[in-house]
Amino acid sequence: MINPEQYANWYSHFYQHTNYQRFYSYPRDYQDVSLTQDNPNCKSFKQKQDLKIKKTQIQDVFLLMVANALFEKSFRSAANITLEQLYLTQEERLAEEKKARKQSKREDGDKSDNIVKSNFVWNMTVPYEHGQIKEPAVKIKELGKFKRYLQDEKVQTLLSYDTSKTWEKIALEEELEIKDYSYEVIRRNILFKEIQEFEQWILQKWGFNGTNHPTELEQDGNPNFKKYLSQGILKKYQLANYDEITWLDSLGEYSINNMSVSEVESKSTLVQKMFLIVLIRNKFAHNQLPKKEFYHLIQMHLTELNLPSPSAVILSFLKQSIKEIKETVTSKLE
Repeated sequence: MINPEQYANWYSHFYQHTNYQRFYSYPRDYQDVSLTQDNPNCKSFKQKQDLKIKKTQIQDVFLLMVANALFEKSFRSAANITLEQLYLTQEERLAEEKKARKQSKREDGDKSDNIVKSNFVWNMTVPYEHGQIKEPAVKIKELGKFKRYLQDEKVQTLLSYDTSKTWEKIALEEELEIKDYSYEVIRRNILFKEIQEFEQWILQKWGFNGTNHPTELEQDGNPNFKKYLSQGILKKYQLANYDEITWLDSLGEYSINNMSVSEVESKSTLVQKMFLIVLIRNKFAHNQLPKKEFYHLIQMHLTELNLPSPSAVILSFLKQSIKEIKETVTSKLE
């Protein structure tokens, strides 16, 4: 019997280890065409094979220690993986696959837990905390995907709006993709429709007959939204001075994306709002959000409070500003 105290810690640790993959406990078949029980080499053969197996077991034990240590260092969470958990028999794997196949055949209204076909380690969850992200449980197999998601420009911009706020994964997904007030739902179903209706309203004021588009509202022979505002409203109804009309009219994509907030704030309130409408249209068309400085400027112009999301704030500002522009034009015509 081995006395652990007589050996180095690393060696005695192996003999104190008891949980191994179950295949190590299976009956061993030493049959060989060249050996029989009467052959004196049979015992030596068994001993050699047992020694090889034991060496592999020792390697497994210490590789597991390395894996657990790396896991804890990487994820700041104890893995507590055991060797026994790392092995499934063929029968167990087939049974797991059979359960997973039932997933696609569940009846309507069946709210039982999802059955996931996955091995133990990849299906483990770990907490992820970095900066504003405080996610209590991310599956290891999805961790890389989650990190890439966090580096998305839209996610980074959203986080910058309120650096004191912490987020979980589901909250980000609800904010950007899932809820009725999410970025994607507002972008897809509401915001562009509001802008298109505004464009149609401007064209009606110009007497557009559906055939001959006003050249004053074009750039390089194509309808241009920025022209709709600068020429179609500001100039036509004399709502801004020449310099401000020229400033808005001359903006290109590069200058819009690199504009300073201070320059925009130096313009009249109406021109500020028109610039922000152009910016919002541009950013949402490219699946982006306005940078935080302009988001805060949008908030300053907004009268509606307690909105559920930044995307809802942006939409509310857009609706409010379009309504104010229409009212200003209408009063000008009276």
